[in-house]
Amino acid sequence: MTPENPSNPDERNPLMVVTGVSGSGKDYLIEAFRDQSKLSVEVVNFGQELFERAQALRPSLSDRDRISQEIPQSELYRIIEELACDIRSRGPAVLNTHVLYRQGESLVINPKIEQQISANVYAFIEADPEQIADWRACDTTRDRDPEDSTTIGLHQDIARAATAYLAEYVGARFVRINNTPETFSRNWRLLEENVAVRL
Repeated sequence: MTPENPSNPDERNPLMVVTGVSGSGKDYLIEAFRDQSKLSVEVVNFGQELFERAQALRPSLSDRDRISQEIPQSELYRIIEELACDIRSRGPAVLNTHVLYRQGESLVINPKIEQQISANVYAFIEADPEQIADWRACDTTRDRDPEDSTTIGLHQDIARAATAYLAEYVGARFVRINNTPETFSRNWRLLEENVAVRL
């Protein structure tokens, strides 16, 4: 897992963004890091905190996967901006989020929010698309839109390229972690190593 952007982000926030397509295993790795690492670093789930803030405004909202369908875009963007500013003010943290996300039928990025967050490093979690499809099928806690492995692979390729670009754009480092069932235990330690060195 070698940094692909050699820039020196010494003045960035002590924040690692961990991202990847839904079902790539990033939640599992972050949970393992949170539960087993001895480092004193906050773990922030952007999607969950966004859901809690949106639900405070719309109590009828019952599913975080429906936020973009039920909250008007202008209102949602305001909530995201407020959350990004709040995260920036915190101490060392690992941020679990989607850099590339769905908005209707489109996949979008938000460079302005990435600048506001001002992360030190982006870690992109990826896996074989067929494995991701299998993991998604086993996860009954989420209400995801269905995607076949070909579509997942395309989404992942776009997300990887977008994340690498945004890391370069904001002056952060970019690392990739290839996730498989055999490398789970090693990969959360790779997260820990990068947190210890970068943050």
